[in-house]
Amino acid sequence: MRTKLFLMLTTFFFITGCSQEQHDNTMISERSEVALESYDFNSDQEVTEDTVYELTGDTEENRKIIYNAFLKLEVVQYLDTMNLIEDKLSQYDGYIVSNQTSRIDEHLYDGELIVRIPEAFLYDFINTLQTEDITIHHQNIGGEDVTEAYVDLETRLTSKEKVEERLISLMEEADSTEDLLNISNELAEVQLEIEQLKGQIHYYENRAELATVHLSIFEQRTDPVHDQDLNIWERINDQWLTSYNILVVGAVNFFIFIIGNLPILLVLSVVTWFIYRYYVKNKE
Repeated sequence: MRTKLFLMLTTFFFITGCSQEQHDNTMISERSEVALESYDFNSDQEVTEDTVYELTGDTEENRKIIYNAFLKLEVVQYLDTMNLIEDKLSQYDGYIVSNQTSRIDEHLYDGELIVRIPEAFLYDFINTLQTEDITIHHQNIGGEDVTEAYVDLETRLTSKEKVEERLISLMEEADSTEDLLNISNELAEVQLEIEQLKGQIHYYENRAELATVHLSIFEQRTDPVHDQDLNIWERINDQWLTSYNILVVGAVNFFIFIIGNLPILLVLSVVTWFIYRYYVKNKE
């Protein structure tokens, strides 16, 4: 009898314990689902105005402005100007993005050049191009203020990072495979958005830090005097040959004209002779 009673009590406590454990697991699962459903992962509500102020401040140094400059240069020596530009870029920690050079003739060049240079040295670089051998015919410098867009990206990034932290916390509390899978999918999407936001922020930072300068360069069309002096005898010889060719060609053309039109010339000569004789006879 005692044995039977002991078995009944043991069975009762076992069933009660299993029910309680199942109830606890169900409560944890429901709490995870409620947390996932109640939180808006695309919301930026966690970032306040104070957070935005901490990101940007209210000073001119923190503004993000993208500068672009367009210059049209007339130069005496194209290759010397290119060497000057490369030296100045090296001095100011700039670099050449693209270089398109065309050779018009033996001594004449023109080209299009795009360079990047730190924004702090933009005007210093332009001033170095104003020399006796370089004439700036056109200059246009413009800036685009992207501070608002930059702050928006920073705000969204901060919000997404907070969402990432919450999802990681929920993953640690999840007990079922289904909850863990749902949270993992949401976490992957949030982390992808974070990487995209970081890429856009880096793009704005790079464009604001380095100004872009477009240079249109063309060389003056001049004939060096010293080359003319050194080739004077060659030029005289060329002129003699030109005159000789004109005389020879003219004589050949005249001979061809006479032989080719000889019948007509003979008829005209006979007619002219009869007219002349008739005129002389009447005059007498």
